[in-house]
Amino acid sequence: MPYWTTMLQSVFEGKAAEIYSALPSEKSSDYDTVKQEILKAYELVPEAYRQKFRSYKKFDSQTYVEFAREKEDLFDKWLTSKKTKTNFDQLRQLMLLEEFKQCVHSELKTHLDDKTVESIHDAAVISDNYTLSHKRSFKSQNVNTSSGNYKNQSTERTDSKPVPQNKSQSSYNMSSPKFDTFEKNSLTCAYCKKIGHLMADCFRLQKKNERDNKPKTSACTTPYITSTLECPASQAFKSSFL
Repeated sequence: MPYWTTMLQSVFEGKAAEIYSALPSEKSSDYDTVKQEILKAYELVPEAYRQKFRSYKKFDSQTYVEFAREKEDLFDKWLTSKKTKTNFDQLRQLMLLEEFKQCVHSELKTHLDDKTVESIHDAAVISDNYTLSHKRSFKSQNVNTSSGNYKNQSTERTDSKPVPQNKSQSSYNMSSPKFDTFEKNSLTCAYCKKIGHLMADCFRLQKKNERDNKPKTSACTTPYITSTLECPASQAFKSSFL
């Protein structure tokens, strides 16, 4: 349809006109090529619709009915751009392929997007071939296909040197004045209830123990030597019965 492109050229404006003028002469006369390039420039390709559908979130000003309608409209545009709206098998492959791409490495996903794969089987074959040809780049990567998480083993530390801790994680120096102050402030005496020492070092308790252990003076402090020598208290006690 070469005459269609000539008619469209007169109504192209802005980005569409720039895209059309940048096309080679053999492509500018092909309607399908012109259409595809202009749609791609305005991000009206299947991948753009897919991203819009996946990332669209509800606004605070929207009702849930409005949000559901917008979500449904974006989904229909995505299926229409993929020509799968009325074909169940194509829709099935679209969903499977979408899930498959979520479980592979980002570089491989980009490669699959460039190939415009239409089925999960084709995606699997292309992925195996890509992995074999890029085996060295994937060698150090641990792929978890169940969750889509990837762990680069080459970035892990293989030496046995301890990782230096930051200031918040480092322990207190036992001999530093800061630790001594911190330790004293965290101690409480169980006897006098004062802060800064334990009961074993309590000065008041030591004074009390000294008073309690000091021998008390008694009236009978003279030792008994002979039967004829008695303390005055014993003599007074005996004389009371005479």
